[in-house]
Amino acid sequence: MMKKLTLLLWVAGLFILGLSSLHARTGGPFLPSAADDRCRQWADSVLSGLNVYEKVGQLIVATIPARADKATKKQMRELVKKYKVGGLLFSEGTPEEQAILTNMARKDAKIPVMVTFDGEWGLSMRLKGAPDYPRNAALGCIEDNGLIEEYGREVARQFRELGVHVNFAPDADVNTNPLNPVIHVRSFGENPQRVAEKVVAYSRGLESGGILSVCKHFPGHGDTDVDSHKALPVLHYDRARLDSVELYPFKEMVRAGLGGVMVGHLQVQALDPDGVTPSSLSRNVVTGLLKDELGFKGLVFTDALDMKGVSAIPQVTTKALLAGNDMVLVQFNTKNAVQELVDAVESEQLSKDELDAKCRKVLMYKYMLGLRDRQPQLRVSGMSYRINTEEAQALAAKLRRSAVAVLNNYFDVLPLAPVEGDIAVLSIGEKEADAPFVEAMKKNAGISHFHLPWNADEALWQDVQGQLAAFRRVVISITGSAYVSDRDVAFLEGLNLRAPLVYTFFTSYRTLQPLMPALAKSSAVVLAHSAETDLQQYVADVLFAKKPANGRMSMS
Repeated sequence: MMKKLTLLLWVAGLFILGLSSLHARTGGPFLPSAADDRCRQWADSVLSGLNVYEKVGQLIVATIPARADKATKKQMRELVKKYKVGGLLFSEGTPEEQAILTNMARKDAKIPVMVTFDGEWGLSMRLKGAPDYPRNAALGCIEDNGLIEEYGREVARQFRELGVHVNFAPDADVNTNPLNPVIHVRSFGENPQRVAEKVVAYSRGLESGGILSVCKHFPGHGDTDVDSHKALPVLHYDRARLDSVELYPFKEMVRAGLGGVMVGHLQVQALDPDGVTPSSLSRNVVTGLLKDELGFKGLVFTDALDMKGVSAIPQVTTKALLAGNDMVLVQFNTKNAVQELVDAVESEQLSKDELDAKCRKVLMYKYMLGLRDRQPQLRVSGMSYRINTEEAQALAAKLRRSAVAVLNNYFDVLPLAPVEGDIAVLSIGEKEADAPFVEAMKKNAGISHFHLPWNADEALWQDVQGQLAAFRRVVISITGSAYVSDRDVAFLEGLNLRAPLVYTFFTSYRTLQPLMPALAKSSAVVLAHSAETDLQQYVADVLFAKKPANGRMSMS
């Protein structure tokens, strides 16, 4: 009897442990907890000492360039001392200059400032000299989600080194529109499930590394043909379609317990009764859908309120907060935004209770991000070296290689046989742009090399075509992002050779689109996504089966 009781207790213990571990997997480090009295007590203590201007300031994220010149330093002092902003968003500059400005903010702020960054592919998206990582369209081709999570942790390390607390990433948009003018390579792909997997993996990497992830652009910017920086995009889909595609990654993000969301400027008629209110200003979308229906308890940011999709709307900052957003990205209108919100509180358009609730939530996030105490000064000297470690560069190379994808391989034309004089390489694009690839090809086999610029004249095209007729295999190397002309498409489509054609693209997937008529006649297509030296050398080895190509296309 005692043995049976012991066994039952052991099984029950395993069951309880399983429940607790499941909770650990689904709960993130940046969600408010009712059990954390210290967090709430600290937030309430700070809140009790703030006036209306200071409370309003806590809800604002102001943009500032990462340039440590006299004018920018003056601007920094004004944002922190006069307007008491709760957050800063750094843009173009260098890591050292951003560190100098961050130190100023740390010294001058009454309440520690939340430093944010728009780093979808890390610091290099905004700062010079930082490690350059693949865009999401390439990362979406990687099969190993553990590698994506590792990437998130490394980005978090670099952010911590620079004193950043929040990353406005990843992009959770499902890019089902090939003509999308603003998302495209920023999306992990067109399959909602795969996009969700990458979003959760990258976000977990960031948050396990101490950086708040902010998934965007809710409720989904992937199937739009308008750039919200320039106008207001419209989504005409019904709720069933939105649930299965656009909203799917955000649902999975909420389920995973991640901490931040950015709401985009979109007109989604199925989600708002009037059919015209931008999602970022819609209480039905932000509060009704995101918070109440999907159950998101984390921090909600607007996209930048100076974007043309919403900037002309009166009282846009007030409307954004009334919709349910917690913090607003005002960019370059901090003075006007602060005064507008103060007026809204004084006129009771924005109640004092709602202001306090939002301010308390922001303060609680500052506590969770380690901002309960005044921050020590960052060490500016050697900042770029500490960010650009050998490990950071090695990870970038590993990500690039893991994303290489072979789109087709008819009649097993790959791997190429290294037979002397059989293979020609035709480089199209800027001269010498694919030199590492050509040199690596020469090491694998005796090749002949030809070059054509984009939009070459007819005589040059015909001369090269005549010379290519003598070869048994022709590899066409595409580099650069120059405009692909109708003449280029016509020549490649009409390339009438007996030899199988193998295309290698050292560009984003978007360069494939105008060349589809030509690619339809190819035997193999290899997409490398970018043109770094090490990647070009790697792709040459892929063609001869010396290295693997394990990527799986994220876009059809």
